Amino acid sequence: MAPLGQPLLAERQGRHAARQRRGQAYKARVAAAHRGQRALKGPVVLSATLYPPTCQTSDLGNRLKVLEDALELLTYLNDSQVRRYRDVAFADGVHGNVARVELVLDGQEWAPPAEVEAERVRRAEQSRPGSGGRRWRATGPRKSWGASG
Repeated sequence: MAPLGQPLLAERQGRHAARQRRGQAYKARVAAAHRGQRALKGPVVLSATLYPPTCQTSDLGNRLKVLEDALELLTYLNDSQVRRYRDVAFADGVHGNVARVELVLDGQEWAPPAEVEAERVRRAEQSRPGSGGRRWRATGPRKSWGASG
């Protein structure tokens, strides 16, 4: 298993540009560690143990989401394939200066390389400006929930 480091916390789009750059760098490290690996298709069961470098309190769900996003098109086609979690936790204690993740994915079927490449091309086309992809921008006034006034 490659020491991938601790997944960064997921942030809302448009906030904390430095954190977004670190998230992109993390995804690039994950991609480099899994280069050449075959991707699963169909339902996937994910097991993971995260070993943080410090005792800092963190949100496991946010860390897991970033990890799932980073593994798309590398270990599975889409993170929506993750249908169940088994044994997902932070390890107790401090584990040195290098954070790492131990990951086990259970699936039924391998995706052919052509299918993975077709999905990669489809996503690249969707993300182009003017392509009618799934990108969106919040417009209109912001709502404040629970605030009176």
